[in-house]
This record gives sequence, structure tokens and C-alpha cells, in this order.
Amino acid sequence: MQWQAHFSIGDPEIDRQHQNLFTMVEHLKRSLNTNAMYDNMGKALKFMVEYTNSHFEKEEAYMQAIAYTGLASHRELHRNLAREVQNILLKIKQDKHVFPTELINLTTEMLLDHTLVEDLKIRRHLQEATRAQEASRLEMFRQFRQTTAGALDQVTRLHQKETVTEAAYQDKKQALLKAFVRIEPPIPME
Repeated sequence: MQWQAHFSIGDPEIDRQHQNLFTMVEHLKRSLNTNAMYDNMGKALKFMVEYTNSHFEKEEAYMQAIAYTGLASHRELHRNLAREVQNILLKIKQDKHVFPTELINLTTEMLLDHTLVEDLKIRRHLQEATRAQEASRLEMFRQFRQTTAGALDQVTRLHQKETVTEAAYQDKKQALLKAFVRIEPPIPME
């Protein structure tokens, strides 16, 4: 399986790390049943140790920065995957045989189950947050326009009345100006 643009979660560094995972898994699978298989397993394990340390940390910091609601459960998934990598390393250190399929299954789990399911939830969260923010901006703008239109209507009515005194007009004008000072303009749309 190769990296595709729609696998992106929206952070270039994390996406690049995910691409590296895809490349490593493909390389490992291609070496299965070849003379390079065990050498590639060693490289894959080294990659996985570094990946579970640096990538998970970066991804969790990103999730925290965007206020991802699933951070706690996602962090636990990371811990479980890191434990699985450590278990394979422990087996090797204890001179137990590690089958290539064990490593391929783990890397495939990380690729398919984690990266393409769990990590894409981060992108969906960000998209939903962006939509909610846009809706909030639009609502603020609508309210601002309504308030402004109401104030302008009052000024127009004052001008249209022939019987209004200059003092009454100035009082209303000052009240409207005070009301405008309290109105915050909407956040500019980017």
C-alpha cells in the first residue's frame, strides 16, 4: 500500500512521518522470503523504536494543540503500540525467535488500523472544528449586521421626524454612539 494525499491529517511533519511508515512497511513486505529479510527486520525494528518515541510524541503534541477530544484514548493506543514494539525487542534480547510475520503484522496494524483509522479521526476533528468556527464567525457577523441595521434605522427615524428637537436628537445620537462602542465587530474572515 502506498501513501495517498487523502491520508493526510493536516500537519506536514506528521504526514511525512506517516509516509515514512508506509515506505518502511512496503520495503519490509517486499523483502519477505528473501536473503535481505532479517537485515530489513532489524532496520524496521530500529525504525519502529524511533517512530514510537518521536512520532507519537509529536502527534500527541499536535492533538493537544488543536484540542483533540480523543487525545487520552489516542495516547493509550500509542502506549499499546509502543509496548508491542518493546515486546518484540525483548524477545530478540532473550534470544527467542521472532518471525517476520510478527513484525509485518505489527507494522501493518500501525499502518492500517492506527494511521488510516485512528489518525484520520484527528483530521475529521480539525475539519469539524473549522466548520464550527466558521459558523460562529458567520453568526457573529449576522448579529453585528442586525445590531448595526437597527441602530441605523433609529437614526433614520429621528431624521425623518420633523418635530424632534435638536437636544432630543443629540441625546439619541449619544445613546447610539455608546451602544456602538459596546458592539464588537466580527472577527475578520480569513
